[in-house]
Amino acid sequence: MTTIYEVAAHAGVSPATVSRVLNGNRAVNGVMAERVRTSIDELGYRPSQVARSLRTQRSRTIAVIVPDIENPFFTSVVRGTEDEGRGAGLMTVVCNTDNDVERERGYLRLAVDQRMDGVILATDQHDLGEFMTTRGPAVTTVLIDRELDSLRLDAVLVDNVLGAKEATRHLIESGAHRVACITGPANVTTATQRLQGYQEAMREAGIRRDRSLVRHADYHSAGGRSAMAELMAAGRPDGVLVCNNMMTMGALQELSDQGVAVPGDLLLVGFDDEPWAPYWQPPVTTVAQPAREVGRSAIRLLLDRIADADSVPRRILLLPSLQVRASSHPRQRH
Repeated sequence: MTTIYEVAAHAGVSPATVSRVLNGNRAVNGVMAERVRTSIDELGYRPSQVARSLRTQRSRTIAVIVPDIENPFFTSVVRGTEDEGRGAGLMTVVCNTDNDVERERGYLRLAVDQRMDGVILATDQHDLGEFMTTRGPAVTTVLIDRELDSLRLDAVLVDNVLGAKEATRHLIESGAHRVACITGPANVTTATQRLQGYQEAMREAGIRRDRSLVRHADYHSAGGRSAMAELMAAGRPDGVLVCNNMMTMGALQELSDQGVAVPGDLLLVGFDDEPWAPYWQPPVTTVAQPAREVGRSAIRLLLDRIADADSVPRRILLLPSLQVRASSHPRQRH
């Protein structure tokens, strides 16, 4: 690997001059600077990012830490961060935790060790452990999708209560009376918020609360399938809100296996408007989340925080939208 000293010898200048050219110092004579750049190209020299970050205190690198990169929602969020970050000269490192506390903390330690400029974090934890200092996170951090009640940090969220409320109201207005809800883990804010929206819509419609119509699952396809099977065994609902994309697919597979017609026997609304939703048979009504905008907004908040570390933390709340299709269409029912 070519060193800065070899570049200096090749160009006939001092290592300090090479360093100044690499750092954009305009005090270097133009002819000399061009000689250094020519030597860099001819020798194929690549400066050490670690060494550069020690000098500039900026690595131009951020970590996006998510619980499940296979979930298309988080895939789209990451795409949004990359698109916006690239325009700002940032490189993105994607970290998948699988909801594992130690894995998440390992990635947070990596962000500190590598002097990353920031972290965009979707976490289920209530305590970030050794990542926290007396003044806040050890690295500039923006939360996405999920909140931390114990910390005041910049955050980009989606109005989950509104999305679930509108979806449940739509099911009721479409003729469902026993509306069930399959939501995520009880310790995850998105799951509790979506359950809250469902409960508010049921209460406003004058429908008595029935705990047997609520299931908590794991935000994965198998969990949605298992929860749907439990609901059918406990007494068939005539409508169901499934609170994420992966669980929606599992619930639909279970209903198909049981010979339950959607929407003929049961109306269904899912969460997250994935590319497969309009092409499923029947096409699936969904609560669409602006996933890419979550990622783009998070980058903008991160850059603002880097520029002004003492400003008041901001909370951006993006709005979901209900995409009505055949799975909740009352005219398709028997």
